[in-house]
Formats: sequence, structure tokens, C-alpha cells
Amino acid sequence: MGFTELAIKKKYVTFTLIALLIIGGVRAYFNLPKSENPGFIIKTATIITYMPGASPDKIENLISDKIEEAVKEIPELDYVDSTNKTGFSLVKVNIESKYKDLRPIWDSMRRKVNAIKSQLPSNSIGPIINDEYGDVFGTIIGVTGEDYSYAELEDMVKDMRDELLTIDEVAKVDIVGKQEKRIFIEYDNSKLAELGISPYQLQQILTSRNIILSGGNIELGSERIPLEPTGDYKDLNDIRKTSITLPDGTGIYLDDIADVREGYIDPANAKMRVDGKQALGLAISMKDGGQITKLGAKVKDKVEYFKSQYPIGVNFDFISQQSDLVEKKVSSFTANLIQSTLTVIAVLLVFLGLKEGLLVSTLVPVVIAITFLLMSVFGIGIDTVSLAALIISLGMLVDNSVVMAESIISKLEEGMGKLDAAISSAKELKVPLLVASLVTCAAFSPIGFAKSDVGEFAGGIFKVVALALMTSWVLSLTMVPLFAVLFLKIDKKEEAYNGKVYRVHNRILLTLMKHKIVFVILVLLIIFSGVKGMGFVPKIFMPKDKKTVMTFEVQLPKGTSIERTEDVAKDIDEYIENKLKVKPEQEEVNFFKQLLAGGSIEKYKDEGILNWGTFIGEGAPRFTLAYSAELNSPEYIYFLINTTSVEVIEELILKLEGYTINQFPDAEVKAARLEIMPVGKPIQIRVSGKEMDKLYDIVHSVKDKLRTINGVEDISDDWGLRTKKLRIKIDQDRLEKAGLSNRDVAISLLSVLDGVQLTEYRKDDDIIPVVLRDKNSKNVDISTLETTKVYSLRTGRSVPLKQIAEIKALWEPSIIYRRDGIRTITVKADTVNGITATEVNNQLKPWLDKEQANWGAGYSYAFGGEYESSTEANESIEAQLPITALVILLLLVIQFNSYKKPLTIILIVPLTIVGVAIGLLLTGKAFGFMEILGLISLVGIIVNNSIVLIDRIGIELDEFNRTPQDAILEAAKRRLRPIFLTSATTICGLLPLWFSGDALFGGMAVSLIFGLSFGLLITLIAVPVVYSIVFNINYKEYNYNNIDIDKNMPVDS
Repeated sequence: MGFTELAIKKKYVTFTLIALLIIGGVRAYFNLPKSENPGFIIKTATIITYMPGASPDKIENLISDKIEEAVKEIPELDYVDSTNKTGFSLVKVNIESKYKDLRPIWDSMRRKVNAIKSQLPSNSIGPIINDEYGDVFGTIIGVTGEDYSYAELEDMVKDMRDELLTIDEVAKVDIVGKQEKRIFIEYDNSKLAELGISPYQLQQILTSRNIILSGGNIELGSERIPLEPTGDYKDLNDIRKTSITLPDGTGIYLDDIADVREGYIDPANAKMRVDGKQALGLAISMKDGGQITKLGAKVKDKVEYFKSQYPIGVNFDFISQQSDLVEKKVSSFTANLIQSTLTVIAVLLVFLGLKEGLLVSTLVPVVIAITFLLMSVFGIGIDTVSLAALIISLGMLVDNSVVMAESIISKLEEGMGKLDAAISSAKELKVPLLVASLVTCAAFSPIGFAKSDVGEFAGGIFKVVALALMTSWVLSLTMVPLFAVLFLKIDKKEEAYNGKVYRVHNRILLTLMKHKIVFVILVLLIIFSGVKGMGFVPKIFMPKDKKTVMTFEVQLPKGTSIERTEDVAKDIDEYIENKLKVKPEQEEVNFFKQLLAGGSIEKYKDEGILNWGTFIGEGAPRFTLAYSAELNSPEYIYFLINTTSVEVIEELILKLEGYTINQFPDAEVKAARLEIMPVGKPIQIRVSGKEMDKLYDIVHSVKDKLRTINGVEDISDDWGLRTKKLRIKIDQDRLEKAGLSNRDVAISLLSVLDGVQLTEYRKDDDIIPVVLRDKNSKNVDISTLETTKVYSLRTGRSVPLKQIAEIKALWEPSIIYRRDGIRTITVKADTVNGITATEVNNQLKPWLDKEQANWGAGYSYAFGGEYESSTEANESIEAQLPITALVILLLLVIQFNSYKKPLTIILIVPLTIVGVAIGLLLTGKAFGFMEILGLISLVGIIVNNSIVLIDRIGIELDEFNRTPQDAILEAAKRRLRPIFLTSATTICGLLPLWFSGDALFGGMAVSLIFGLSFGLLITLIAVPVVYSIVFNINYKEYNYNNIDIDKNMPVDS
């Protein structure tokens, strides 16, 4: 007994199982983790090492080079890059995309880095390894309070952080914009000289006083008691009252000769502002497996609690709130799924009639429910990719049930009993439908098995489509036959396929099969036109996101002080506040529009900016996977801006860039929508080599060439201009005669300028460095620097700096980037006026190849940006295509036990590009990664339909003993309606996805819609004609007689 017969005869068991699966699917939908987009693993770790005062080239040679060499031994390494700034090394270790279990790799990396620690300079700090570089802080709350000091805000934010950490879904809470505290001991050099004491002696006294050491243990009888000597500073007054013994033996207190105060590091490393006000931020990351919507709701509850606990005037603003974006996006896509489902059901009812339409359409919601259940089993969450996959699969999953229902109804109309008709149809179609479903699944498999970030991101398409199609196949062999037996009532009648559509279709086929040479020429011309047409379609990697969020980056010249940067930020803040900010007053949205959008539409009375966060000297925390924050840089400002709509962003980009360039001509600016995948500027050319001067010359010529290419703007490079540096050239002979050392010079200068850290002061849970510095450090110029006294750490004697050294100004890079151990400058640019990065690279590459021949050995270039990301993604797909092709070919051979029949299908595959080209050109969509997926999956659908048609030809030949000519025409006639319905339901099901304007799937939907529309002609016309050509079936003398064929119709059709 087959499982079709078993499902029918055990109908109560079947009904119960279906009901349980539906209930499980509904529960799964509400319990599955929801996110806007599926995640992918950031396969990067960072290694940070500090060496105060060291120049970028020293950092490069003494630290980064050694760490790079160590991590290059990791076999899974993709590439390593390093950033070298004054006193700072950042090495990024990037692992190949195909690896997912990173823990063993990071453990190996730690061992290799630890092994070379002894080779690093003794005064270096680190290396500090961070293998959580990819953590996403989807919620960022800005806390402001105009009437509160920074210290008061900090205390409040710390309490809030502790409270937020009690939420189950919270993994981390970082404080953004927090300033580092310092205890400053500021002395007057002239006063110290009067008293006969040097800064170094003062340093020794203070360092020796604040001691936290164990006093050992003492045994008293049977007890062993630890000794704790006092001596550490308990408060600021302890520091102020430190006793200082002068050379004449008298004693004074520290506060008699120095000012002691608590403050913040000056100048600040980074600052944060919210809506133009000084602020601190709370960046919240979610635990793995957490529910973003639950996290969002709990965080909002906590914020309401904070509002009730803290005084009036303390404000809380969500600068980033991923949970709201997720709810809107999932609601919108769920609405699209419902619309697609209803559209598919409507199409079935219209074209199949009430009885057959209800029989087939019942399958749709059941398959969706069971797919949700299976998604929970396989750990697939609800996001735009999984929901889009369900929408894409709707029409395809109907195919199995349409073909099954058609077969059952046909047999019933010819007089067969219900049970026999159902079992006979299942037996006849079980294998062809399985093969057709597997072929379609195989067509989606390249993205499912692609070993790349994009493969991780979009791999859910394959998984969900496969689950839906295989569920559909099982239900087509169980539920559909059962419902047919129970509910269908059809009288025996003669079915003649004599409608106008059938007659026209038949005449077209006969004409083409009688003129095969003309057909071949037409096909070749169509394929040529399709390929040529694709040449006019713009090529991109990924479109920009369509969130109502934008970013604005301002890069001032290298060497700009953070004070100047903050002034620029305040100016732009003021412009936004006065010219671009609007009140968050919403308007009512048309009920029908809101219903179609799943309640996700928000319409405001005025268009503009709602709120924004300003990050000075650093980027924002990683609030989305596609964003990677800039390193701390005093010249950098990052604005994270929430707007009223996607449409207003282009206007805001023009206004923000225009105002900033007008006010600050020396600034580089870039306002943009968010990215879906991390790419950065679309045009990037990495130039690598050894000598700095030559690298600068090459980069200069590359930038000049880019300026000649139409559609290129915002050309820059990541090294920037050389910055001024003062080099203290020490005369070693004079130094030795004065009884000084190089260390004496460095520490003396440090104490006069930035200050020397003496010790640490513990206040509550804070450890605050105590810094000794000259109170006139802010007023130092070159003349005062020359007269600065250099003290001997050994004797306390001093001489002016100019007696032992010469001060020289020189220009050098403020930052040195390396890639795989080679110095690398990256030239970056944007495109405008519809020009794509691909077009620019195509113009640039021949020139670069020619120029590279003149650069000499050791100098090279490589494209980054959109080209690199697209190439990596496409290659990961292409690597899977041979396996996919073999799997599909194997399935076809298994199905047909023939080579000629699979050849027939293979020959029509190139035609699929034509419909895609037409669709993209008509709609103005670009051909990107998702459109490539659409084209590949389209091939699977066309092959699927072709299998059903060619299988029917075999039935007509083998079971009904028709002539080859009659068999082809009869099979085409009998499969016209099922194939049309499959295409129509898929097309109509994709319309809501197209009309939604989704950035990621809109173009893919267009590819499939137009591809399937043209594919319908391919299957119904090209497949029969190509079949006749492959099998050499002659129609020259053939006269079609529909009446004779109908008379020759066997009872068992």
C-alpha cells in the first residue's frame, strides 16, 4: 500500500496530522526569532598594541610587522591588514569566508601572538586581542541633560547600564562618548626651581607614596593572618596633603606647590552629542538566539522606568532602535506574503473554477504553516530573506498540486472511480513531480552552499524554498488526493481541448516545426538580443537599503585637533537643528495602504530629520552588520540620522553636503543611505609597494585619471596628506656630557606637554590615572619648547633642551596602512548620474595595466569596493554551478532514462536571459547579486515546467501508442493549462514583492516575473519544437486532424 492510498484510507489520521502540523506552524511563526535581515559572521579579529610616542613608521616596523608575520601562519587566513598611527597599532585578522567555526582559529591566533610578545618593545602595551569585533549594538540610547554636569550624566548612565544588564536578552551594554578620568597634578616650573626641586623628584615622591602591596602574613598561634599596610590614596585630600621634603630639610604639602584636581583627559579622544547637545550613549547588544522584538520592548520599559526615576531635564533618545525596524520590515513582508497567498488563490479560482480551485488552493496555507514549523526545526528565523523565499516559492509549490488535481479530474471525467483516479494519478506523477521539485531546489542550491558572506546572508532562500517545495510534494500525494476523493463530484464527459487558445497554440507549433531552420534562426537572434540587451543593464553588487536612516561623514584634514573638529560638529548640529529638523507629528495613513503594508507606514506632517547622534573623533558603535566603525581619529565626525521617510534622504544628502562643503571647503564629506552588505565606497583601488614617495606619486596619478572619467566624484585616499611633525634631533655627545639619557628627554618633554602618569587612584569602582604635568602645557610653542628644562632621572640636574638637541619640522604620513605586510594606499571614489562602479573600473583597468608596467617591481594594484565584493560573491556562486548542473542533469537522466530528453531541456536554457533583460530594461532596475540569483532560480523553474511537458510526451508515446508527431502536439495541449497556471501563480505571487519597492528583492522579483512571462513561451513553444529537432521528428508532410486525435483518445488518459 503506497502512502497515497494509506493517506486516503486512514483519513482521520491524515486530518489529525495535518491539523497538528498547522497548529505547530502557527505557534512556530509567533515563536521564531525575528530579524530584519539574516546575520552573517564577521570573520575578523583585531589586535591592538600601544607604544606611546612612537611614529607610524616605528609602529609599523617594531610592532605591526611582527604581529603580521605571526598571524600569517594561520592556515585559514584570508588576509591581514594593519593600521599604524602615532603610538598605536591595529592589526585586523580576516579569515576566509568558508570557515564558520571561528573559536579554534582565534585560539590558535592567540597562541601565535602570545609567542611573539617577547619580541615587541619593552615599553609597548599589549597586544590586546578582540575576537568579538563583529558584535552588533542594535540599540543606541542617547542621554542628555542641559542642566547637568558631565560627571552627573556619567553617574546616571552607569546606573542605567547596570539596570539594562538585568534584561535576559542583553549581552553587553557599552557607554559611548565616555571620557577618561584623570587626577591632574599641575605644577609651576618656575616655582619648583625656586624651591630647588625638580619635576622628576616630585614624580619619585608621589609614586613611592601611593603603594598597594601586601605586607605578607604573620603566624599567631594556629592562625595565619595577612598584613595590610596603609599608604594608598583614599581621596583627593590625601594627594593634596602629600608631604614634600625640600633640599634644606623643610617640609611642605603638595598643594603648596601644585594644583590637584579631578578632570577628564585633555584633549578628549572622542565625544558624543545628541540633537546638538552634549550626551552619553548606551549601546546595547543582544545575546545569541535572543528575540530582538522582546529585547526592544523590555528596553523601552526600562527607559520609561528611567524617566520616572531621574529628574526633569534628563532626556532619552533612541538613536538606533533595530527592534522597531525589524517589526516594520517583518510586518511589511508578512503583509506581502498574505497578499501573494490571496493573489495565488484568486488566480487558481479564476482559471480552475471553484471546485478544482479550492482543491488546489487549500494546499497553499497548509504548506506555509508546515514550512514555518520546519523552519523552527532547522533553526531558520523569520526575516526578509526567509519570507521572500516563501513568496517566491508560492507559485512553484502550487505546481505539484495543479498537475495532480488536473490528472485526477481528467481521470474522473473519463469515468474512473475516485479512489482509482487518485491512486493512479499519484502513481503516475510521484516520480516526475519529485524530480521536478528536486530540480527546482537544485537551481536554488548555489546560494545555499556558497561559501561567502553573501551565501550566509541569502542562503536561507534555498533552505526555505526546498522545505516548501518538498512539503508541497508530500501534500500533493496525500492531502490533494484525499480531498479529491472526499469532495470532488465530476460527471463523465468528453473533454476536447478545442478552445481558441489551444487552436492558436497548436497552429504556432505546427508552423515552427514545419520551418525548423527559421525557428533556429529566430532563437539565435532572440538569444543574441537578450545578451546584447543585458549589456545595457547597469551592473551593481547590492542596492542601498531603504531604511529611513542615513549617515553623514565629515573628514577634516589630517592633523586637525579634536577641539577644531568639535567646533565643526557643533556648527553642523546647529544647521540641522535650525534648517532640517522637524517635529515628530504623524498624519493618518489611508487604511487600505496601511493594510497592504502590514501597518508599517509612518507618515509625518513635515519631511526632514527626526533626531540624530553626532560622534566626534570616532564612528558610532556597530549598529548593523553592514557598518564598520572608523578608528579613533580626531579629524573625523560621524552623524547617525533618523529621517521621516526614505524619499527625503536624497534631498537631505544634497543639503548636508552642500552646506558643509560651503562652510568648510577643506573637509571631505559623504552623506549616504545605509548599505545592505558592507562595501564602502563603490570604487576602490589599492596601490601597494614599499617606498612612500613612489606610492604617493602613483596614487596621485590614479586620482588624476579618475578625475577624467565621467560620473566619478569625491575622490580621496585613506593615507591623506602628509602632516607636520616636530622631530627632536638629539646630539648624543652633548647629551652624555650633560649626564642625561634619551629617556630623560622623553619624560621631561612628556611632563611639560601631555603629562606623565605617576600612579593610579582608586575611587569606588574607577581606577583613575594620576598625571603630573606643567600647568602651562597648553601655552607651549617652539621657543618655549627650546628653553624647556630636561631633568636627569638619576641626578635631578637639568639643562635647556636647545643645549642638547635641535628641533626640526618635517612632513610624514599620519597613518600607514598595510595589507598582507605591504604598504597599501587605497584610492576611493563615488559615482553619480547613474554611472556604476563596473563602468568606471572597465575604463580604468586598461590604463592601470599599462601604467603598472612602468611602476617597477614590487608595486601593484587591486580593485576593492564593489568590484571585490561582487567578485567574491559571484565566484562563491559560480563554484557551486558545476555541481548544480551535474545534479540537475543526473535528475533528468534518472527521470527520462535518456540523454536526448535532457539535451532538449539544456538547449532552451539560454533563452531564459531574454525575459530578464527585458524586465530590467523596462523597469530601470540594475543587474546585481540578487538578480543573478533570480536568473539562476528561473532556470530551475523553466526546467521544472519542461520536465512536466516532456514527461507527458513520453506518456502519450508509451501508454497511448501515438505517433511522435501526435504525441508532441497532444502533450503540449494537455500541459498548456498546468504550465500556464504554474507561471501565472508564481508571477502574480511575486507582484506584491515587486510593488513593495523592496531594495533587496524588488529587482529579483522583476527578474522572475518577466523571466517567467517569457519562460512561458519557452516551455510551451520552444520545448516541443526543440524536442522535434533533437529527435528528428518530421512534420513536413504531417496534417494535423484534431478530430482523429480525439477519436484516438484512450479511456485511461
